[in-house]
Amino acid sequence: TYTGLIPFTHVDVYRLQSSGEFEDLELVEDAADGVLVIEWGPAVVASVPRDHLLVTLDVTLDEQREISLFPKGSWRGRPLRELQL
Repeated sequence: TYTGLIPFTHVDVYRLQSSGEFEDLELVEDAADGVLVIEWGPAVVASVPRDHLLVTLDVTLDEQREISLFPKGSWRGRPLRELQL
């Protein structure tokens, strides 16, 4: 966890086997006032809050990186300029 303007928590959950294991960590509750970044999260997707921004990073055929943003719940319809990218 990094504390700056907004608390930022990054977790790599590729070893977790279930949403229950993820819930036991109570990361969603702990990061309620900040940003929680979940890396390698397919096994825990059922525990992700309804309102979230899914970010995927893919490698293209020419070895470039492609970032895609998928707004979920209340994130839908929000202008991307709010993210200040």
